[in-house]
Amino acid sequence: MSDASSAIGLQPIKITPFRGIIPSATANPSGFVIPPPLIAQATIEENHTDTLEVTRHPLEQGATMSDHAYRLPAEVTLHLAWSNSPTPTPNASTPSLAAISGNTPNQVVSIYEYLLNLLQTRILFSLFTGKRSYANMLLKSLGTITDQRTENALLVVAHCTEIIIVQTQVVTLTASIDDMTFGETTYPVTEFGQVALTPGTHYTPLPSP
Repeated sequence: MSDASSAIGLQPIKITPFRGIIPSATANPSGFVIPPPLIAQATIEENHTDTLEVTRHPLEQGATMSDHAYRLPAEVTLHLAWSNSPTPTPNASTPSLAAISGNTPNQVVSIYEYLLNLLQTRILFSLFTGKRSYANMLLKSLGTITDQRTENALLVVAHCTEIIIVQTQVVTLTASIDDMTFGETTYPVTEFGQVALTPGTHYTPLPSP
C-alpha cells in the first residue's frame, strides 16, 4: 500500500481466489440428487496437469497438426483439509456455499461421506482453484490418513479428471454403389423383397471328369 493510501486511512484488503467444488445441475442426467457445494477450510496444494497425445510416426511436410495431436482430459490433484473447528461464512451473500464448509460439530465425518458420495455416484462438478476453473470434472480417487494427530481433522488427497463431452450426429450416405471402389462390401444392404432363381440359358457346361 502506498504512503498516499495510508494518509487517507485506507486499509489493505486481501483478495483470495474462490476455491470450491460445485456439483453441476445441468451436466448430470435428470433425476440425480445434486449435493450442495463444498468449500475446503484449507487448501494445502493444487497440482494441475495438461497433456497432449502426440503421434510418434513421421509426418508429411505441411500436414495438419490437429490430425496428429489431441488434448487429453485435464487432471487436478488437490490436497485439502478440514477440522471440527468452526470457520466464518466465506460470503454472507451466498450462505449456500458455506453449507458444508466447516461449521458443524464432527463435520469431518460428514465431509468425508460427501466426498465418497461424489466419487461413488459419478456426479459431474465444476472445480474452482486458485489458478483456473474447470467444468465437467469427476472425482477419480480419494485418499486420507487418520492417526493420533488427525483424529479430529480430515486431510484428503483428491484426484480429479475432466470429462470431455462431445455431440455426435448420424449422417446418411447417398452415393451410388457404382461410385464406390468397394461398393459390394461397403454399400448398405437394401431390401428388394422375395427373390427367386430362374433357369439360365447362357452358360458354359463344366467338362466331364
